[in-house]
Amino acid sequence: HTSLTHHGVSSCTPTKLLHNNVPSTRGELKAHASQVLHFHRGLTPDLSMSEAQRQKVAPLPKIIFGTSSLGNLFHAPTHDEKKAVVECVVKEMPTPVFDSAGKYGAGLALEELGKCLEELGVAPDGVLISNKLGWKRVPLTTPEPTFEPGAWVDLQHDAVQAISYDGILECYAQVA
Repeated sequence: HTSLTHHGVSSCTPTKLLHNNVPSTRGELKAHASQVLHFHRGLTPDLSMSEAQRQKVAPLPKIIFGTSSLGNLFHAPTHDEKKAVVECVVKEMPTPVFDSAGKYGAGLALEELGKCLEELGVAPDGVLISNKLGWKRVPLTTPEPTFEPGAWVDLQHDAVQAISYDGILECYAQVA
């Protein structure tokens, strides 16, 4: 998934707006979550954050593009149609912000977003991607995904929840 790694996202990584280091302890994971929470709420960073982290904290724009449609929600647009939508968002926003989740198309939305951004030549530091953690991509073993039957079209994978400390670390491991 070169295009995903290029933009710091995968089908189940938590938001990587403040750094790209994988937290290795519960304390680091808690600190990362706290920093992301400050970012998402548009709050002034607290004094425990490093100077580099404080400089990266900024309020979110009034409009954030949700990417569930890029994951084939109820319809399977072509890649070119998805790319045209992403291009419009990129052109209209000074710093485009995309909201996604590993659940959206079992990671397809993130995959398509990364591919579109790379093809459009958008620098990784020129976009913010918020990714709700806790969904891990797994092989599709049934005719359709087991989560939200009937909602997702033409998927090649399934997704399962991984909402725990170990589950989050498993999600990080999928990036590699």
